[in-house]
Amino acid sequence: MKILQVIHGYPMRYNAGSEVYTQTLCQGLAGDHEVHVFTREEDSFAPDFRLREERDPEDPRISLHVVNNARNRDRYREPGIDRRFAEIVDRLRPDVVHVGHLNHLSTSLPFEAAKRSIPVVYTLHDYWPMCPRGQFIQTFPLDPEDPWAVCDGQEDRKCAERCYARYFRGEAGRTRGRRCLLDRLGRTPDAPCAGDDRTGRLLHRTVPLSARPLP
Repeated sequence: MKILQVIHGYPMRYNAGSEVYTQTLCQGLAGDHEVHVFTREEDSFAPDFRLREERDPEDPRISLHVVNNARNRDRYREPGIDRRFAEIVDRLRPDVVHVGHLNHLSTSLPFEAAKRSIPVVYTLHDYWPMCPRGQFIQTFPLDPEDPWAVCDGQEDRKCAERCYARYFRGEAGRTRGRRCLLDRLGRTPDAPCAGDDRTGRLLHRTVPLSARPLP
């Protein structure tokens, strides 16, 4: 099987939880399958959306397709990255696309696979489809003395003022556009979702889903 993984960072550039998880998964799959990874770098001296190829530094069986996203990494959708991903999908024709995280890439990447009738699997590593920060912890809480203010759910103006103001002057239209796009993603048919039970249940309450949760 030819597998295309999508992850917003890959070791050794990025070494947080979902990145390390994806590398470990890729290395395990590479024994029996052809594994490719679509991921990002941030090189401010290189052109936007430059695409280059390299190998996993620990496992040369794994091909990395690295797109440059140095200046647009806080947008929820980036047509330039969509185009680069479409080029990779058309060239590789993978049997399945497995999404680990879309933050710092483009939320609409799964649509490119769906348009080509390629199955998509989405693993939920955190709350990012329901929360711009991914953790339901506010950046700018009403009580400035509370450094770990827990958010009670997604709402356009609240998300804009309590979190996105860090980037975009608290414009509710940006969070509304992101939420609507993720609602569309949740309605993509036959897109299985994997993740822990609590995250999956919360996603199903928050985003209208026709996607199927994996057992």
